[in-house]
Amino acid sequence: MKNAIQLAVKGGYRPFKTIEINGDGQWVKTDFERWGYVPPGLDNSVATLNIYKSLLDPLFWSALGKSLELDGSTYRWQKEGEEKWLTLWIRFTYHLAEGKDPESFFNTLLQ
Repeated sequence: MKNAIQLAVKGGYRPFKTIEINGDGQWVKTDFERWGYVPPGLDNSVATLNIYKSLLDPLFWSALGKSLELDGSTYRWQKEGEEKWLTLWIRFTYHLAEGKDPESFFNTLLQ
């Protein structure tokens, strides 16, 4: 999950309106559904990201797709004209519907 967040931020995702994300900062799991961002030089997180809200945000998926350079060949299940990041998001929902957890989806995706 942490790697997916970092890649989405690298692709342009901005989860916080007033906090700039520095590439040298760290993401730490703060509880069941939140990840905290710790800027360089600090010991505590300055903001927390609700991962479930991010997973419902098309900007997260678009930025993740950009970072993964998903422009190019299409998946066999992809509809004609559909953007690859959108297809990835749809596959994620299927993954959840099959009773699997988000972490295993991203572990497979980011291998």
